[in-house]
Amino acid sequence: MKKNILKSERAKQELTQKQVADKLGLSTGAYCDKENGKRKFTVREALLLEDIFSFYDEWFTKQKKQKWATKISIVVCGIIVICIIGFLIGVLIGYI
Repeated sequence: MKKNILKSERAKQELTQKQVADKLGLSTGAYCDKENGKRKFTVREALLLEDIFSFYDEWFTKQKKQKWATKISIVVCGIIVICIIGFLIGVLIGYI
């Protein structure tokens, strides 16, 4: 998440780092590191931030899409491998 967006949203709502950290269940130091880009937010924290600041971050959407694309690619590759193995077995035993 881009730190300047998060920091500006926090300032707009007149929230301190401690207040946001408390809502996320983090120490102030851990939240500060995450807001400044030194550490990454977890998915749970990103969802809570979306609720706190009422915005849907493009970063989160992109990460979610990439994760699903990877899962779909793995499944498709698995299906292709199974089909190839089935074809080869068919050829070896003389069905095809």
